[in-house]
Amino acid sequence: MHYYIDGYNLLFRLMHAHDHLQTSREQIILDLNKKASLVRIDVSIVFDGTFQVGEGTRTHFDHIEISFTAEGETADEFILDELKNSRHPEQETVVTSDKKLAWQARCRQAHTESVEDFMAWLNKSYKNKLKQLKNPPTRRIAPKLVTPLTPAEPLIEATVESSHDYYARIFEAHYLELVKNEKPRKPKAETKPPSPKKQKRKKDPFQSEPILPLDAPSQTERWQKAFEERLKHSSDHPL
Repeated sequence: MHYYIDGYNLLFRLMHAHDHLQTSREQIILDLNKKASLVRIDVSIVFDGTFQVGEGTRTHFDHIEISFTAEGETADEFILDELKNSRHPEQETVVTSDKKLAWQARCRQAHTESVEDFMAWLNKSYKNKLKQLKNPPTRRIAPKLVTPLTPAEPLIEATVESSHDYYARIFEAHYLELVKNEKPRKPKAETKPPSPKKQKRKKDPFQSEPILPLDAPSQTERWQKAFEERLKHSSDHPL
C-alpha cells in the first residue's frame, strides 16, 4: 500500500504551526521518515506550491518521497492527478482531514484516512516494532519425550511339534475356505463306450474261382465231356 499525505493539512492539524513553516516541515519529515522506515511503508508527502515560488520539485529523503507542487497548483490537485494516472488506484491511500479531497479520492477508487487515524496507527506500529527489537521473542524448544525402554520378553524356542501344529491349523483353515467357496460340481452322466462298427466286406471284382483238387478235370475237359454226352444223346434219339 502506498500513502499520499496532504503535507500542510498534516502539519497544521498536528503541530498547529503557521509560522516557521520550513522548520516545521523538516521536523515532520524527519519524524515520518524514522517511523515509516521501521514500519516499512511507502510514503509520499505533498506540499502546496502556494508557499513556494517556481516550478514543482520531487525529491527523496531516505525513505520518504517529498513533492512540492508548482506555483499556483494545490496539493489536492497534485494528488488527484497522481491517482488519475495510477494503474492501480485501489492500492493508494490518501491521508487528509480535508473532506472534499477525501471524497474526490474515493471517487477515483482510492482509500482514505484522516490525519489523526493515520498518525495513531503509525505511532502504535512504531512502538510495537521497537519492543520487538529490544525484546526479540525467544524460541522455546519443547524437550523431547524419551520413553523408557521396556525389557523385551524372552524368546521362546519353537519346538518341532508346535511348528507342525501351527502349519496344520493354517492348512486346515485354508482348506475349509476353499471348500466353502468351491461351487458344487454336477455329476457327469454315464456314457457307454461306442460299439465297434462292423466293417462291410467289399466284393472283390476279380473273385477267383474255387480251388479244385489236383485230380479234378480241367474246365476244357469238362466242356469236352459235356459236348460228347450231348452228341451221344442226339445219336440215340434221332429226329
